[in-house]
Amino acid sequence: MENLYKKIVNTVPVFFFLWSRDQKETVFLSEQFYDEKSKDYYAPEESREDLRQYIHPNSQQDYDQFFANLSQENDYNDEIEVKAGDALPNINWLKINTFPVIEEGKEIRHIAGHIRDVTHSIEHSQLLQEQVESLDTVTFLLAHELSSPIANIMGLSELLKSKAAGAGLDEYLHLYDSIYNFGGEILTLAHGLVNLLDIQSSKGRFKLEETQLKPFVEKQLRNFYLKPNTRQTELSYSDIDENIIVHIESTNFAKAIEESLVYLIKHIEPDSQISITTPLPQSSEEAVICITSPGVSLPKDAIKQVLDRSSRLGMLDVEGHKTRGMLELVIAKEVCELHQGQLDMINTDSEQGFMITLPKARFD
Repeated sequence: MENLYKKIVNTVPVFFFLWSRDQKETVFLSEQFYDEKSKDYYAPEESREDLRQYIHPNSQQDYDQFFANLSQENDYNDEIEVKAGDALPNINWLKINTFPVIEEGKEIRHIAGHIRDVTHSIEHSQLLQEQVESLDTVTFLLAHELSSPIANIMGLSELLKSKAAGAGLDEYLHLYDSIYNFGGEILTLAHGLVNLLDIQSSKGRFKLEETQLKPFVEKQLRNFYLKPNTRQTELSYSDIDENIIVHIESTNFAKAIEESLVYLIKHIEPDSQISITTPLPQSSEEAVICITSPGVSLPKDAIKQVLDRSSRLGMLDVEGHKTRGMLELVIAKEVCELHQGQLDMINTDSEQGFMITLPKARFD
C-alpha cells in the first residue's frame, strides 16, 4: 500500500500544502510541487514552502482574501482558482481546495489543502466562450438581415395578389397567400432568434420587481395578437388568484407567457379555449401558472426533449432528428430559468399545456 501511495503522489498532478492560522501562511508544501513545477525558477533566498510566491501578483489579493475568509462558519472548506506566477513555467492557472486539520479536543490551528493545475480546462473554457459569443453575434446579425428581405417578399406577394385579383386570376390567389404565410413563418423565426439571443445576453443584468400577477397577465392577453385564422380562440384568465405577487422583470417574463401561447395555438382548433390559471403550489414560496387547453394534442416526446435538455446540443427528438417548431418553447424555457423558475409540460386526460413555476412569490 505504501508503494502504491508513493506512486499516486508522484504521478497524479495534485500537490499538497499546510497553512497555519497563527502564522497566516503556508508552512508546508509538497516537494513534488516545487521540484516538478518550479525547479528552474526556485530562488534560494525565498522559503520554498511559501505558496504565495507562486501566485501571480494580479491574483495575490484574492489569494490572501481567500484564506482570510476561511472560518468555522464555512468549516474551513472552500476553493479558489488563481493565476499562476512566473515561478511556475508550465502552469497558468491553479485551483486550491482547503480542508480543516482536526485534532481531537483542540481548536483547529492548521488548514490542509491541495493544488491542481487547471490551465487546460480554464483556457479551453475561455476559448469555447469566445466561440459561442462569436456564433451568437453572427446569428443575431443574420436574423436581423433576414427580416428585411422576407418582409419585402411578403409585401410583394400582397401586391401581386391584388393585381391577380384585378385581372380575374382568382385560381392563383391561394398561391400568393401561401407565399405570404411562408414568409411570415421565416420572419417569426428570425424575430424569435433575436429575442432568444437578447434574453441570453441579459443574464444577470435585469432587475426583478414585485408584480401583481393577475393585472400583468390581463395586460399581456389584451395585447396578444391573434392571427385571422385563430381569432375565434378564447383566452381565459378568470381563475388567476388576485393576491399573488411575483418577482419578475416584466418585459422579459411577458415573453414566457406569449411564447407558450403561440406554441399552444399552433396545435389547437381555431375555436378552442386556452385557460391561464394559478392552482395552489406545493410550496408557499412558489407561484404556479398553468397555460392549458382541452382537447389539444401536443408532441409530448419532442417537448420533453426540449424541456429536459441540458444543452442546445441535446435538442434531438426520439428518432434522432433535430426538433422543429420548438423555438417558442426554447424562448419560454430560457425566460423561466432566468427568473430561477421552471417550465414543465402538463399532460392529463382533460387538458394539455404548460406549467410555469416561479420562486419567492408573495401572497397578500
